[in-house]
Amino acid sequence: MAEKTATEAVVEIRKGLTTRVLILSLLTIFVLTPISTMVYFLTDKTGLYQSLMIPFFFIILLNEIFGRMNKRWKLTPQELAILLLPFFAIIGKAYLPIGAGFEGFGRFQINTVHFLIYATNNMPMMPVFRELLPPYVWPKDPGVLEIAWRGKLPGEVVDWGAWTPAIMFIWLSSLTWLLFVVFIVFGLIGYQWVEVERLTFPMAIPTTYIIARSSEGERSPLFDFKESETKAFWISFVVGLVIGGAPILAEVIPAIPVGGAFQWGEMPMDFPFISAAFGPGAHHHAVFIIHQAMLFLLVPFDVLWTGFLIWVIFGLIYQPLGVRMGWLPYQPGVEYWSNWWFGYRPPFPYSFFATAGLGTGVALYSLWIARDRLKKLISAARGADVLEDGLSLKLIGWGLLGSAVFFLIFWSAVGVPFVAAIMLLITWFIWQIAHARVMAEVWWHDPCYWAYVFYWLYPAGAGWLWGTEIPSRSSGWLMTNSAITILGEWTPRHFPMSSG
Repeated sequence: MAEKTATEAVVEIRKGLTTRVLILSLLTIFVLTPISTMVYFLTDKTGLYQSLMIPFFFIILLNEIFGRMNKRWKLTPQELAILLLPFFAIIGKAYLPIGAGFEGFGRFQINTVHFLIYATNNMPMMPVFRELLPPYVWPKDPGVLEIAWRGKLPGEVVDWGAWTPAIMFIWLSSLTWLLFVVFIVFGLIGYQWVEVERLTFPMAIPTTYIIARSSEGERSPLFDFKESETKAFWISFVVGLVIGGAPILAEVIPAIPVGGAFQWGEMPMDFPFISAAFGPGAHHHAVFIIHQAMLFLLVPFDVLWTGFLIWVIFGLIYQPLGVRMGWLPYQPGVEYWSNWWFGYRPPFPYSFFATAGLGTGVALYSLWIARDRLKKLISAARGADVLEDGLSLKLIGWGLLGSAVFFLIFWSAVGVPFVAAIMLLITWFIWQIAHARVMAEVWWHDPCYWAYVFYWLYPAGAGWLWGTEIPSRSSGWLMTNSAITILGEWTPRHFPMSSG
């Protein structure tokens, strides 16, 4: 018989997933997801018009208005927290701090399909991809592939039968990491980081704050202007509206002089006097992101100082010194992207060390701290079940194992060599823990999977999995690269169902 481990607490637990919230959530998902996808495709400003969404602040505002019209219409804080999840799912992680972005349900199919359509219709990839992609992964008919790239001509029709295997491949490939992440988050790291280690989760602070301040009653504290905190909030809101609105208007109305703004307030900034003062190779490019600058004020100062010192040590000292001494290759203009140029080159490839070495270390350290949690999951899976806030740890334990097995079976079945599939599983699991830990404690910029996994897989691949022939004609090599692209591209990093 299952035993409860959570201690009784004198806290009223209110239900958030009520019938009305479930209906609103389903409407949100099924209406806004296709509309958001079409918005993304029908604009030439995909960095700005990324989706159709309602920023969370206006949901809170509407809730207050409806509550004043009729008390029963007002959603509770618990219901609000649940209702924000479908918006979060459609839009992505940027919805929590700024109510914007598009890295959600619609986009992970966009990002996984696009590269295959491009590669099967453009040189020099076209002959290799058309030959080596298995027919149960991608269509072989050149006419079908051409329509996917250029669009339909009058009288042409889409052969959906030819696309059925590809559609199944895209959805199942997405399911391999979605299932895995669900059990990682709810079984392994969620309880550990929230209840045991009490991590900061800086991106969730804006949403959490306004939900907490939007309580039940005649007038929410968020709208009680007798309170000093409320006055400070609304003054900040007006200031933020002006600052945050300027770069958006600069995209909509280019005549407004906010130079270089794009993607909701990301403004490239160059300081060429830095390389003039420190020498060729000194990093002098930055991007000022308004909401990130504000949210970085919420992280500990040791995080801020660490970032600053790393820029000084590597950007201002190591790189110019290496160029002058002849250690580092130089070409004009690398100062704009020196972390990619110098950071992956000997004698000290610091970017690779940071993503592969430090990222792996962060993940292993996090798992070591959570060793008691791992033991608890294993014990529940092997023995008597344990209920944790109503959640079965036996189900979670077996789900984590089952999703790992499904991951291996699927990628092996579509052509990834089994040894490579095992390496993908291990490295991807480690990366999920690492990037989630970064987001839980620091902020947005987590380690990127595809930026370092090649260095783990390629030596094994060249050694015995697909050989050293150049160009390679190995289908296993191509499917391994395709798996890396699907597992490591933008959306699994920033998608709300990712571990971060």
